Amino acid sequence: VKLVGSVLDAGAATADTTGGSGGTPGGQGRLILGSNTPGGGPTVVGGTTSTFVGIRGDNPFVSGTDDTPYIPDLVGGADMFGLLDGIDANNPAFAALFGSAPSSAVGALLRVDVGPIGYDDDYFGFDMLLMLNLTGDDLLDPLLGVDPTGTDPAFVQSLLAGGFGTQSLFGGTGPTPLGMLGGFDIYATLTPEGSSIFNASVQGARSLNGIPLANGDIAYLQRRNPTAIPVPATFALLLLGLGALALGSRVRRPGSQPS
Repeated sequence: VKLVGSVLDAGAATADTTGGSGGTPGGQGRLILGSNTPGGGPTVVGGTTSTFVGIRGDNPFVSGTDDTPYIPDLVGGADMFGLLDGIDANNPAFAALFGSAPSSAVGALLRVDVGPIGYDDDYFGFDMLLMLNLTGDDLLDPLLGVDPTGTDPAFVQSLLAGGFGTQSLFGGTGPTPLGMLGGFDIYATLTPEGSSIFNASVQGARSLNGIPLANGDIAYLQRRNPTAIPVPATFALLLLGLGALALGSRVRRPGSQPS
């Protein structure tokens, strides 16, 4: 029996790999699991279990050849990147206030060990990176890039709309550029654990180039004209229920260094 995915959710199932019986009894079978997160496999009856990594792919937002896991339940379906479905910056999951948000901030990058509820799977060897729109207006020409080598502060890629419908197997022609990050939308991808630098930009804001982020760190995209579209002072950026985010979360601004 072989069960492979990115995140397995088969804990309520049973896999019976017991050998057959009769005049010549069959040998015990084997359960093969492929997953990028711990747990989630079925109860095994008989035989042995072998575990391997789950479904991964070449992430265009991560410089180099590192593959990253697929994230389930994104807008359009599972992919290595995409918009969170049903969760935006006004969701109750963001109820706690982050008082350090500057009034000129229109967007933010947030790195966490696991994402908000519904996206809180703990991927082996990876953290979640969220790009948030902090306003009700569309942010145009959003770009994002991760360089695990820490050497390329210019590496970026336009945000992409993915999902199974864009794959050639289902008649698609590949991911398409989003062109904008809608009001209060949240875009997600995965980044390898360890030191990396992060790059991001949107039209009308100062770019983030070569910003180091540890778990719980946030960096703001701020308008070049601070009076253009201010962010409400009560905007919440501290996720409830995420152990990586606490009142001691650190803030990164363009050009800042780790504390």
